[in-house]
Amino acid sequence: MKIKGATTVLNKECEFLGLSWDQLMQFIERNPLAMPIKVLEAYKVYINEWLHARGGGFLHARQL
Repeated sequence: MKIKGATTVLNKECEFLGLSWDQLMQFIERNPLAMPIKVLEAYKVYINEWLHARGGGFLHARQL
C-alpha cells in the first residue's frame, strides 16, 4: 500500500466512525486492537511516510 491508498483508507475510517483525522490517529494509538487490519496497515504506511518526510527515518512493524 502506498501513501495515497493509506490516506484513502484512513479517511474512509474517519467517515465511518464520525471522527476527525486527529481523533482517529489518537484512537488508533490508544486502541489498535479495535481497528481492522487494513486500517492498521494504512496507519503504519502513513506514519512511516510522515516520519520519513520529516527526516526521522522509518519505523519497523515491531515498533508500532
